[in-house]
Amino acid sequence: MRLILQRHNHGYTCDFTTIKKPFGERFYEYIKEKKDTQKKAESSLLIEFTYFSEYSAPFMASRGMHSLAEIDIQFIREFTSHLATKHTAKGNLLSKSFARHIFSALKTYAIWLSSYYPKEAPNISLFEPNPFSRGANDTIKTKALEDSVLEQFKKAIRKEDNVYHKACFSVALYQGLRSEDIMELRADCLIEDADNKGKYDLYYYNKKSSEWRRKRTSSAVVKALKMLIDETKELRKESKEERTFIHKIKSGRSKIGDIERFSFMAPNQWLKSFIKKHKIVHENGTLVKVHLHQFRTTLLTNMDAEGIDIEVGAHQADHKHSSTTQQYYINSTDKTYNEQMDKLDEIVENIGIVDDVKSIDDVKFQDNISALRLDDGYCHDTRMATDDEYVCEHYKSRGNCYGCSKMITTPEFLPYFYDLFQEKKEELKEKSQYGEHVLRQIRFELSLIKELIEKLEAMQKDVA
Repeated sequence: MRLILQRHNHGYTCDFTTIKKPFGERFYEYIKEKKDTQKKAESSLLIEFTYFSEYSAPFMASRGMHSLAEIDIQFIREFTSHLATKHTAKGNLLSKSFARHIFSALKTYAIWLSSYYPKEAPNISLFEPNPFSRGANDTIKTKALEDSVLEQFKKAIRKEDNVYHKACFSVALYQGLRSEDIMELRADCLIEDADNKGKYDLYYYNKKSSEWRRKRTSSAVVKALKMLIDETKELRKESKEERTFIHKIKSGRSKIGDIERFSFMAPNQWLKSFIKKHKIVHENGTLVKVHLHQFRTTLLTNMDAEGIDIEVGAHQADHKHSSTTQQYYINSTDKTYNEQMDKLDEIVENIGIVDDVKSIDDVKFQDNISALRLDDGYCHDTRMATDDEYVCEHYKSRGNCYGCSKMITTPEFLPYFYDLFQEKKEELKEKSQYGEHVLRQIRFELSLIKELIEKLEAMQKDVA
């Protein structure tokens, strides 16, 4: 049982036979299904393989467990304690962030099991809340910049004379690229639009998805990058290096005079000195503490505040699903909406998706199947057919079933969901003047419908 997963344009072989028995075979199915349906980037699946094979599975095996169904509150407590005291190969404790991702990955796998092998799945509520949830200091990377701080950064970038800093921060602020993608920018990264002189596209490599991207960019980014490209021309010629973020080693190392690329960690080191140099402060006068990733969050948050469609924001951020953009990158004060987005995967996983309703082993349901059929699927609450006075609360309030845990749907309903998705997109345009709380609800429904469509299409493909 082996799979090759791509990360940063390299193929890594994952050997599932190395996972402690008896957990490897089922986990192989999970990773293979996600890879085949392209529900997750292969780089993310590779990380999940590492989390499970090196941390979760060995711990479960050490306790004599044979299935995730055996997970209980005592296991959660012991696993939490285990991760909190686990040391790395270098002797350091696992970071809180790393432990959080391991715990979340196990939960994600458990949710998948609950859909495909419910008898092997634990109670998902045991994973809430995540014991390694972000604290006040952990959320710095996900917070958008204050308006006053943002304006200071814009002015400082315009004044900056260091071409590396100017280019890096311009791309992060106006384009929203991750630091590792910025550091990979090449001399041919600017492509002029043949039909629109003076306008440029940014051509870059997205390391997370291992794909080349091309997107329209701003004049501020073009100006900064042209300066960097010109500044590093001789260095590139001497080193035969295509990348622009390169420099000649001047001191501190044995290879003084060599030309090397900057690390993807360099931007955050530059940022600290940049803030001190330009005295970028909060309203109370204290220097700000900023992570480069906040430029990305700020860009997407401001796009959303200006009423730009969430799908456009997702495209700008290279997110496969707009729900990722909304959940992790747009700072919203709408608590109800945020809670809904947090539970989106759980809602979709709880919906019964089958290739044929005749396979459902429920006599009462089969006897009333015609009466229980609706536009978007079947209602598994048989009282809807047997009790004339009963109407499901979900159906009463919304007039449909999607999003309800009692819903069962099949690929035959795909045409309905295709039409519904287009209707919701039109509704989003028509109600742009109604206020953000209305638009957020429509976006949530769009995300839910899109997830359903993808699952139904994957099942239709498997059946075919």
